[in-house]
Order: sequence, then structure tokens, then C-alpha cells
Amino acid sequence: MQIATQEKDLRCFIGIFFDQQTLTSIEKAILPLYKVFSANKIRWIPLSQIHITLRFLGKTTPYQVNEVVQKLQPIAHAATPFSLSLGQIIYFPCARKPRVLALMTDFPQPFQILVNSIHQMALTMGYPETLPFISHVSLARFKTIRLPSMPVIINLNQIIHIREFALMKSETLPKGARYNTIAKFELTRR
Repeated sequence: MQIATQEKDLRCFIGIFFDQQTLTSIEKAILPLYKVFSANKIRWIPLSQIHITLRFLGKTTPYQVNEVVQKLQPIAHAATPFSLSLGQIIYFPCARKPRVLALMTDFPQPFQILVNSIHQMALTMGYPETLPFISHVSLARFKTIRLPSMPVIINLNQIIHIREFALMKSETLPKGARYNTIAKFELTRR
């Protein structure tokens, strides 16, 4: 199956996106924070762009895009759909020097297997090693590191069901990133 037809390299990642019901729950949970953080300190990620990055690939040639798609298909077929708990919103990666406001998730075994399989695929294709995976959803990016302590404690305590992931193209624009789906992969093992 040929996906990429353009000549230009792409900036790619593999991620999980959420259904509208989950996005609405996240939006309700973060509403109090919109008032706390001024626009000069934070850039909110548009709700439609919120996701969990399973693996950042970075620069990817059109040929590599086709190869990634071919290699992700058997990974998806071997992966089991799973449930994920959305938890607390925190400064990430640490409170002293946060880069993002993040919604943390748990990391159940089927999710671990999926992430590890994708990571191994990326390494065998020559993509660079990355930091250890920490499951989180980036909600906003900080423009400054001088921030107040977390003004409110928000814990979603919501279970969601994950049945697919996607290979995405990321374009960096002046107002933030824009993501476009290259291919979706359904988790089909039962």
C-alpha cells in the first residue's frame, strides 16, 4: 500500500487521538485553568490536536512513510484494544522546570506492549533512541518557566477505551503545530 506521494520529507509521529466525548471531558476539566494562566505564559493546544505521542519519528522521507505504514500494520493486528485511565493534571516533566501542562495516564500492560513494539520498529528502521516513554497528554506549552504552584488539583478519574492509533504528519506553524493523519491502525487482536 503506497501512502506518500510527495517528494518532500515529513515530520512524523505515531499517536493516539481521542473521541469527542473524551475531548469534552478534558475541556471541562481544564476550564478553571484557562483563567489562571495568562496568554503570555502559556499556549493551549487546540482540543482537536490533543493526543498521546507513542513515538516521535521526526524527519521521515516519503519512502520511509510507506515502510512505517507497512511495519505498523502487523503491530496493530497483534495489539489488543485496552482501557486507559485519565488521571491528574500536572506540570511536566517536573514542577521546577515544566515545559507542558500534562494530563497523566496509567500504563497498562497492553499499552506497554504496543509502545515497546512501536519503539523497536522505529529503532530497526534507524530512527534515533528516545527518552523513556511516560504516558501523558500535553494540554498546553509554557512560554516561560516562572510559574505559580499548581493553582488547583484536577483529577479526571475517567476510563477511556483505545482501539486505534495513527501515523501523523506534523507541520510547525507560527501559531503552533498542525497535525494530519497519514494512516490509522485498528488494534485487532482479541
